Amino acid sequence: MEYLTRILKTLRKNPDFNYHPKCIKMNIIQLSFADDLLMFSRGDIMSVQLVFQCFQQFSKTSGLIANKEKSSIIFGGVREEQQQQILDGLGFVKGELPVSKKKDRLWVQWVHVYYKKQIAGWSIEAKQASWIIQKIFKARQYFEETGYNETEVKKMESFSVKNFYTKLRGNFERVTWRKLMQSNLGVPKWKFIVYLAVQRKLMAKDRLRGLGYVEEVTYELCNKEEESIDHLFFSCSYTSQLWTVLLQWQGICRMIMRWTDELNWTIKCCKGRSIKIELYRLILAEAVYHVWQERNNRIFRGMKQSIQELV
Repeated sequence: MEYLTRILKTLRKNPDFNYHPKCIKMNIIQLSFADDLLMFSRGDIMSVQLVFQCFQQFSKTSGLIANKEKSSIIFGGVREEQQQQILDGLGFVKGELPVSKKKDRLWVQWVHVYYKKQIAGWSIEAKQASWIIQKIFKARQYFEETGYNETEVKKMESFSVKNFYTKLRGNFERVTWRKLMQSNLGVPKWKFIVYLAVQRKLMAKDRLRGLGYVEEVTYELCNKEEESIDHLFFSCSYTSQLWTVLLQWQGICRMIMRWTDELNWTIKCCKGRSIKIELYRLILAEAVYHVWQERNNRIFRGMKQSIQELV
């Protein structure tokens, strides 16, 4: 086959030869698969004859002759009269590639022949197969998790990755405070701290005490009460005054509430995308972030800011 390849390479310099449109970028004329040989060219008489002449030269030298009963010419985008001229000139029959239907693809047939054999259903264990074949067979567990069986998969005429992933993931209820995160114009680090506060995952001193890390839990900003998420936002005298100033600046006159109630008020009263609502969400996220930063600065750096400086 190396000799045939060298002969066919000489066609590159022949101005009368034209590559197949899908092979011209890689200069492909022939592909070999075990005992099978595919040769490509554009569907004009001259190009086909040149390829055939190279093969005849190869046959004369090697003694290997094409079996016309098993060989054929496959056309694509060639006029009927031109097809007939080529067939008459070479003496081969017209053929078709067995890839017209999805279920009949050559590669799929090969997998069925070599791996399914006498084994029915999804119980195949191709331990000696390549990693990609093994991955394909192992994919059945994901179909089973979503409630599909082999019969239903075979009947599928179309497949949506999005719908399959949604079934695989399962259904989750949307949290009521999602708009506080998704529709917030604040910088990511503000929203991250708000997310931790909503989930009560911030490492306040009451939580650290529960984990056995600290014993002293007095809040640094007021030095009166035990530090907790609810006291941080905004039950502490320091943070309560800060939040009052920010609410009044927005023209909101109401009592300062505990953190859970503040969230519920935000969810209930701050719907939509008006400038006023967007501003409220942003200021809330910024206030939560800077209160947490002020707390950390006092504990770890010994730095303090007044309410006016923080505002």
